[in-house]
Amino acid sequence: MVLGDFRTVHTRQLWERFIGGNAINAQTLPDYVYRAWKDCRDNRVNPRQAIDAQTLPEAEFAALLDSHSELFEISKPVLDMILFSTGVAQFIVMLTSREGVILYVTGDLESLSVQENFYNRPGVYCDKRFFSARATTLALREQKPVSLCGSEHYLEVFHNSLCYAAPVFDHNGKVVACVSLASSLENYNQKTLSMVSAAAQTISSQLQRKHLYEAQNYLSSMVYSICETLPDGIIALDRDNLITYANHSAEDILSHSAAELSGKNIVNFFDEASAIDLSNLIESSKKSSISVFLKNKHAGKYLCRAQPLSDSEGNTVGTTLFFASEKQIVQGITQVGGNRAHYRLDDIKGSSPQLKECIQLAKKVAKKASRVLITGESGTGKELFAQGIHNAGPRHAQPFVAISCASIPRDLIEAELFGYVGGAFTGASKNGAVGKFELAQNGTLFFDEIGSLPMEAQGKLLRALQQNEITRIGGKVPIPVNVNVISANNVSLQELVKMRMFREDLMYRLNSVEILIPPLRDRAGDTEILINYFVAGLSRAQSRKVKISPSWLEPMLQHHWRGNVRELEHACETALILCDDEVLTRRHLPPSVSGGAGEYNHSAVLGECDTLDENFRKWLLSALESYEGNLSIIAEKHNISRSTLHRRIKDFEIDVGAFRSKQRRRRRRDDGNLKFASK
Repeated sequence: MVLGDFRTVHTRQLWERFIGGNAINAQTLPDYVYRAWKDCRDNRVNPRQAIDAQTLPEAEFAALLDSHSELFEISKPVLDMILFSTGVAQFIVMLTSREGVILYVTGDLESLSVQENFYNRPGVYCDKRFFSARATTLALREQKPVSLCGSEHYLEVFHNSLCYAAPVFDHNGKVVACVSLASSLENYNQKTLSMVSAAAQTISSQLQRKHLYEAQNYLSSMVYSICETLPDGIIALDRDNLITYANHSAEDILSHSAAELSGKNIVNFFDEASAIDLSNLIESSKKSSISVFLKNKHAGKYLCRAQPLSDSEGNTVGTTLFFASEKQIVQGITQVGGNRAHYRLDDIKGSSPQLKECIQLAKKVAKKASRVLITGESGTGKELFAQGIHNAGPRHAQPFVAISCASIPRDLIEAELFGYVGGAFTGASKNGAVGKFELAQNGTLFFDEIGSLPMEAQGKLLRALQQNEITRIGGKVPIPVNVNVISANNVSLQELVKMRMFREDLMYRLNSVEILIPPLRDRAGDTEILINYFVAGLSRAQSRKVKISPSWLEPMLQHHWRGNVRELEHACETALILCDDEVLTRRHLPPSVSGGAGEYNHSAVLGECDTLDENFRKWLLSALESYEGNLSIIAEKHNISRSTLHRRIKDFEIDVGAFRSKQRRRRRRDDGNLKFASK
């Protein structure tokens, strides 16, 4: 025999002993053969009985072939090549799916027995418990090349045949099919298994290569789609700085189509200084940014960032340039900086006629007015109205930028409003800064406490609103601006105009429509609504269910609330902090309310003076007396800027030193009494 009489007889003897239930020396068999025999015995496969060949219904087999069309397309030429390589030998070559279904058969089928041919037809599949009985399905289970020759088959029906099989793997390393070659036992050749293994590896490699190619195409398509939708201009250059790719945004920036740009030198589109800077940026191969100008000066300034392009070996093959307009950068800063309105007019709580009238007016002006003035006492919710007006108007998707005129130092107010160029003044950033007007472009600019704006800044603000353009500090080029302006103040601007603290022409420029928000004490029923709203919200935030007792509610309703809604919210928060129970009672009243309702003397607030100017002067003298001329304490206690205090003290010609000297005399007197007492 070709295999050698000793091996043939020995394997047959082992097989006979094994199926007879006797122990054998498994080390003389290939490991996978012994595992296959054990598996078949465990599945109670009768080794002397032929298995039933099961065939898929025609429709199911057609669907299976269709799902494996790519595998079949790649495998068929390889299988035909195997058959060609066997020469005159009589073999059949098969492709079996991972499910154990024969997909394709070619070769000399007549060389096998009729019974074997019965098992080797397209559409025939193997039951799972017989997977170890055949080399085709055993290779799928073992996930490695196998050969079953003669008696190495567990089923006696295959003892006159040999079969070589090797699995096919996909790009994930999973078995997807099996390539096998079958013949009669007399055609045994040790090299045949290597040939089948090589064929399976070839099919696996082609499957993986096809997947990689499709993945690369998909990735390229995705990258291209992303680049085409980005707002930044993206331009790819070769080693000679010639354009090889430009996305839609780059086409708009350079005012040429991608076809027209292809092959052009990038520096030809920029002014002389920018072209030099751009060339240096590209040659440096550094990931840095520069500002550049197109030859068309009206196109504006662009920020250009360079990214070197490298091949798989790390060699630089070109450069990618990213262009963003200054407008895009400002919009990005605005969005990241959180310059947006959070509240709507419907978020304002209250049902009093006075409040409803204000809300209706705000809804009306939101659609039409570009200049709105909101007046009301401190704490009435002026910024809440401003945000609601913005969100109710056509610019709701654009920035809402708020600036507190009282909190910005006097010498920095113009830089805050209009921005500045690099190095415009001592301490200025070398890159310059964007002002609030530019941040609010196409949106709303909200001036809180507009009455605190210094007179010199008022003139520049008036010009900006009249001309709809600004100039950065240290700059020469006017910048067009398009913003709606909402202003708020806790004192009537007309009174400030009378006191010569505010420009009359600016007041008219700001005041297309004025909304006067009533104080909380004049909004019948709103105090109770707000109390319930604040307590409920604070309770949810603390994961509690706090109820309100009449003994707590009545003093809260009768309190004067000089700080309006802001003070009321703070009082409710304080009450919940003091309350360890689930019911708010009188002992949980905040200190500002616990003195008893009605004890506060309203006359100090409601009393009338000849003018607001005179009233402010009397208050200032009283405050200086009370705090012994300490302006820092007065500013902190009464929420008023030190610059305003200094200005008003100068206007009224008040000698602050006199109040401070009283303090010093008192201290000397107290020190003298202390020394006398010690003696």
